[in-house]
Amino acid sequence: MRPKVLVIVGRENDQHQVAEYVSAVGMEAVVAGTAAEGMSRCLETEPAIIVADLDLPDMAGVEFCRRIRDLTLAPLIIISSDGDEMERVIALEVGADTVMQKPLLPLVFGAMLKRVLRRAGGQPAVPENVITAGALQLDCDSHVAMVEGQHVELAPKEFALLEALVRRPGYVVSKEFLLSRVWRHPPASEDRALAVHMARLRRKIGGGGRSNKLIVTVPGVGYVFRSDGAGAL
Repeated sequence: MRPKVLVIVGRENDQHQVAEYVSAVGMEAVVAGTAAEGMSRCLETEPAIIVADLDLPDMAGVEFCRRIRDLTLAPLIIISSDGDEMERVIALEVGADTVMQKPLLPLVFGAMLKRVLRRAGGQPAVPENVITAGALQLDCDSHVAMVEGQHVELAPKEFALLEALVRRPGYVVSKEFLLSRVWRHPPASEDRALAVHMARLRRKIGGGGRSNKLIVTVPGVGYVFRSDGAGAL
């Protein structure tokens, strides 16, 4: 089976070009035109490599780098068309493995694909399976959640919501991202469905002490997981 490369590029002509370069080195290109579509495709395909444009139509490239790391540890190659050096530096700091300047040189780009695949062992990378954050411990393989040493029964979507938050402690996770991550294809009553599941999750992990302040709401934006229990529900 050919390694899958997720290509997330906004401009259609660039999509075709990058996909051709990917195919030329014997890999399979999976194409997406927006950050949201790219994150959804990432969940569906578990790519071995991700190639993303820093200039995406629906999300800043640096923010995309942060969010894609909630889904996978697959090597991330960012391609950039502008001369903003600081933006490229920040992209590297928040998750990108390398940044390549446009126009891409086919042979150099192909060699980079092969190099990052070798470094990853030729397999899709996955996030760590056991996460400990303050009073909370999640085993992502067995879907077991522990709060202050006590087992908590969570429904599949509740566990997925909590995992998405815990993988980015201290950072705001948007409603849009949570819906894409947990529902894959968001339900019609998007905000209501998320609010209901989040309320149930909070009731289950709240039991006094620090555990009742693990999830903080950022009105109109999303939620933050605070492993130190600071803030208010």
